[in-house]
Amino acid sequence: MNRILALLAALMLGTGAVAHEFTIGTLQIVHPNMPTPFAGAKSAAGYMTLVNTGAEPDRLIGVTADFADMAMLHESTTDANGVATMAHVTALEIPAGETVALQPGGYHIMFMGLTQVPVEGDLLPVTLTFEKAGPVKVEFKVDPPGAGEKGHDQHGAAGGQDRQAPMPTAGMTVPKAITAVLTARFDTPEAPLTVEPVTVQGKVAVAGWSQDGRGGRALPHG
Repeated sequence: MNRILALLAALMLGTGAVAHEFTIGTLQIVHPNMPTPFAGAKSAAGYMTLVNTGAEPDRLIGVTADFADMAMLHESTTDANGVATMAHVTALEIPAGETVALQPGGYHIMFMGLTQVPVEGDLLPVTLTFEKAGPVKVEFKVDPPGAGEKGHDQHGAAGGQDRQAPMPTAGMTVPKAITAVLTARFDTPEAPLTVEPVTVQGKVAVAGWSQDGRGGRALPHG
């Protein structure tokens, strides 16, 4: 089920983005991406989905990128008063057999001190270092502006508050978990997302979706 959820989370519905994937050992890095930064931005946020298909946990412990002076793992949190804050995180655990999503309103990578202007469609080289799997070179795809955004993970952006929708929990059926993943990532008050029907046949899931006058089907293979 984790594999199906990871691929669905990477489909970027309604944005025109295409998922891509990298593998090192038992770790899969699904659709590393950044929304196109606003003009003149000195930093940009990066997202991806990490899938651990192995029997042992691993940790993301480092990020380097030639197009930025510094790359760091951050976490966005929102307190009871709705105030969003961000903090540096030294490592991110990926439990055995689990999926961890870096997404707006939660964990993300901040690329600070951009030394080039990311342009939509670019594939930017980044090295991710894992505690056990070691370093792996991936490419962060520059997606359309605001792709997947629900807050202001780009430091210094004005307005808005980070919003984290409920994610799948233990005991959920696969269709409900798929719906939760897609809703958490893409549903907004301005453009509600409808996910139906969801059909699962073995390791293949078909999820119908509609949003803001558009629609389609996601067909991930597990």
